[in-house]
Amino acid sequence: MKASLNSLMVFTACLPFQATAATVNWDLADWGISESGFDSAITAAHDHFLTTPDDTIIIHIPAGTYDITGADGRSIDLRNGYLLGPADEGRLIFQGAGMEETVLVFSDTDTTQIYGRNLAHVTFRDMHMTRAQYTVSQGTVVAVNLDANPDYIDLEIHDGFPMPDEIVRWSAPQGLYLRRYTASKTDPLVITDGKNEQVRWSETDSYALSTSPEGIVTWRMVRAFAGEFTNYEIGEYVAIKSKHTGNTFWFSDSDDIIFENMKWTHSTRGVFRQGTSNVRFTGCRFERSPPINGQTPCLSSPAGGPQMGQPSPDAVSTNMVVENCYIESTGDDCVAFFNVNGGVVRNCVFRDSFARGILMTEEASNIRFEGNVIVSRGPIEGAGDAGAEAIAPAQPIGLSLVDGSGTCRLSWDANTEPDLHFYQIYRQLNGVWWEYAITTDTVYNDLWALDGIIHSYYIESVDFSGNHSVASEIVSEPPDYAIWIKGHGVTSQDALETADLEPDGFSNFMEYALGGDPTIRDASVIQPAFKMTAESGSVYLEYVYRRRRDHVSRGINYRVEATEALLLEGWDTDRVKETGSETIGDGLFEKVTNRLSVGESSAQFMRLRIGQ
Repeated sequence: MKASLNSLMVFTACLPFQATAATVNWDLADWGISESGFDSAITAAHDHFLTTPDDTIIIHIPAGTYDITGADGRSIDLRNGYLLGPADEGRLIFQGAGMEETVLVFSDTDTTQIYGRNLAHVTFRDMHMTRAQYTVSQGTVVAVNLDANPDYIDLEIHDGFPMPDEIVRWSAPQGLYLRRYTASKTDPLVITDGKNEQVRWSETDSYALSTSPEGIVTWRMVRAFAGEFTNYEIGEYVAIKSKHTGNTFWFSDSDDIIFENMKWTHSTRGVFRQGTSNVRFTGCRFERSPPINGQTPCLSSPAGGPQMGQPSPDAVSTNMVVENCYIESTGDDCVAFFNVNGGVVRNCVFRDSFARGILMTEEASNIRFEGNVIVSRGPIEGAGDAGAEAIAPAQPIGLSLVDGSGTCRLSWDANTEPDLHFYQIYRQLNGVWWEYAITTDTVYNDLWALDGIIHSYYIESVDFSGNHSVASEIVSEPPDYAIWIKGHGVTSQDALETADLEPDGFSNFMEYALGGDPTIRDASVIQPAFKMTAESGSVYLEYVYRRRRDHVSRGINYRVEATEALLLEGWDTDRVKETGSETIGDGLFEKVTNRLSVGESSAQFMRLRIGQ
């Protein structure tokens, strides 16, 4: 019997259609590698994401150098409608051919290179962004006049660098400052002698003074406030800056922004505002431009580096990460954390900033240093919670120093306290101590040590509350004899250990051992001293001399000998006792006191012998 069709019930089931997220590769050259080409590609990405928001779109930019001229102050404009939101899985990637292969030149110095608002999941990687013009200047001090009102300095502007009036944004002048740098053709460093504050220069009173037959222009740089040129010396370099360029990037109300293997020159400042979060810089470099007519610039740009969570009412940025990055010579802070709760600096090198290496404002919290973070010649500001318990970390121990040609390698025992943040390194040069570097490692290589110059260091441990430990012991590594004598400019026969160039009665080697200067007559300073003293009814002859504190490691032997008669064979050390020493000067030398009991002898003689 056949079953009636009416009695059959058929159940069918099917899975709903699910689109698979795809990776889509486009070539920017199809639209043109220009500001309008970027606009067209971003519009196409917007249209694509309307239907498939989980796709990844990679816009490839081939190797080459391209002029990107911005319109309305924005070159790569990511405001062209809604792209992706935080809940979407997709990503828009701008992919260059390599940090040195794809170069985008933004010819308008005022434009913002990348502008984004209300978007998420954007990556820029493997390219170099720069400006068509270098917008900071520098020169060599050739005159200082503190008696003028206002006072001024004269600078010979370095060949090929802009004139000071060319770097001013005349519509709204700001950020016009000077700072001193070492006079180096290859690597000028900010001078950190405790007397090198930023100085405001007057854009209206400064002017071109003269031009030499060779075309070198001298500018008279007049201070906006009098009395601040006191520490400027003829021959020093001076960096001249004025905030003249637009931002490298500007993001507001955005999320998940990544910069990977990027390089910036001529313009370095970028801003994240209105709670923009989950930002990561990895493997990026903010660098000075190549030498201009043989002179390396003092500054990479007139402004700072990434500005995390710039002040915005009731908007806090989170998870802001800078890792494996190199940032040098920025015109302001290398990195700044403002309204940020949760930031990481990991395995980075920051050096020679015009202002601070790292700024953490009082609104910033939970900022951590991880791995090996090195900040050289740029202070860290706001490293702790002012309201935290003031319990200092343990004093660093085991500090040692190994000298090399142009380098000094410091190492010390690790602090294992869980709240240790970093180690602050202090360096002394020419009698002045200053904050030189920070690191999270237990080793620091000072690559900017100067041959022929005495370097001294100590370190402090700093915890997450900003508490500093007691300072470690001071370590010093003066140069050996050959480097020491060269550092004083003495050469040829005059550099022999037995020579006495001045003369002052002390050979070069004796000057080296006693802390003298082989080029000046300083016998009255380094000459050992005698005196008679009485104690507990006994009379003593005391002999006081200067000794290197590290004389043992340097193989220098100091012997105080005595005799009752001036006979060639009658000298010995048996009756001489060292009774004390006192560290003097910069900590490299000590005054050593030796005693000889006079007793009933009618004559006593003492002498110092120094050898190796």
